[in-house]
Amino acid sequence: MRGFAGARIGAFAALLCILPGLVFAAVVRISWNDNTESNLAGYKVYCGTASGSYGSVLNVGRNNRVDISGCQEEQTYYFVVTAYNTSRLESGFSQEASITIPVQPTGFFHTFIRYFISAFEWVFRIDPEVPLYGLDEFAAFSQAPNPVPSSAITVSSSTTPAEPEDAREAAQWGLPVRDVVMDLLGDVDLDALFPGGFYYFLPLDELCPLILEGSLVPCETGCFHYLVYDELGDPAEILRVSVAEEISALQVLKPWSWLDLVDAACGIGVTIPAQGLSFPVPVAVGWGGEDRFPASSLLPQGSTVVEFDLLPYGLILEEPAEIGVLLEGANPRAQRYDEETERWIELEGVGSRDGVVAFSTEVLGRFSVSTSPEPRDKEYDLPGISCFIGSALTGDGSAAWMLALVLGLGIGCFLRLRKI
Repeated sequence: MRGFAGARIGAFAALLCILPGLVFAAVVRISWNDNTESNLAGYKVYCGTASGSYGSVLNVGRNNRVDISGCQEEQTYYFVVTAYNTSRLESGFSQEASITIPVQPTGFFHTFIRYFISAFEWVFRIDPEVPLYGLDEFAAFSQAPNPVPSSAITVSSSTTPAEPEDAREAAQWGLPVRDVVMDLLGDVDLDALFPGGFYYFLPLDELCPLILEGSLVPCETGCFHYLVYDELGDPAEILRVSVAEEISALQVLKPWSWLDLVDAACGIGVTIPAQGLSFPVPVAVGWGGEDRFPASSLLPQGSTVVEFDLLPYGLILEEPAEIGVLLEGANPRAQRYDEETERWIELEGVGSRDGVVAFSTEVLGRFSVSTSPEPRDKEYDLPGISCFIGSALTGDGSAAWMLALVLGLGIGCFLRLRKI
């Protein structure tokens, strides 16, 4: 299977042992040969009452032997096993094994023997290495065979394709989007991001960060997408990973909460009003690199330009964010690079006052802000500026904030500030 070379279950045990149960229901022992892949993470046991159809699944970790209790008399059970690796990719089904639970003898003698053996097992635990699970611990499973993202995946909904061709197609499925922001030197623990379950990640872009031992490890800057499948093989959400060369300021935008983000070192302030979000969203000021986007359009000779990134790349806001950039000069101008059309878009409503250029945007990404040295013959209005940005621009109760910006700009930062 793609992404899990050689992942298969070897020689699934054809012989299933029946052990006496504590409450008159049989206990079935299932065992199989261990896999040898270095990135093996564990196994899953699938169970059903018809051959080739498995209605429940249980993750058993790295164990290759388990006891299953709660099996009913005169019922035939069918079992298969899969292996999954550290990238959450899963093998195909093993060879099927089945067993019919016999009717247990009745009468005082047989009942006494069953109680005695069960009590002996419970006290002395003949085989403590084998974990015991009940059938009620299995999760419901309604997926056709091979419930993992692969070229042969079949999704339960007949109207939804199994695999999108790219991120744009996946976005049309209407799945919620979860954002991750990181730099090239960092990594993200997927177990912490997706606790309490097992998920599968299908890369939708080239050069997506690697998944090594459950962590995202980036190789390139940019915006990358994964289609996330739950443990039943159904598409659950889209994971959007924004990778920058450097990140200078970061905060988390929570659902229905405002966010005020200040990057004093680079002279940037961001205010985002409350949004109806599916997940908390990390918002950062960063720099994606010289090669991440093409240069902005031609500017007048002598213009001063500040370029920076607001991450997550491509995040569309319900209410526009207000941006303030510490930049002296006349004729303020702001542009945003649109990755869909691959061109720079001129932003409207750009204003300047007291050395701060302000504008608003509904989409995050790469921005270019510039001023020219010509003397201004008029004052540029700043419509719709929030209290946070407004106080910074007018000096109202913001001496400390402005001082931090000025000092930070004097120190210099990774933002590309240049003269043309």
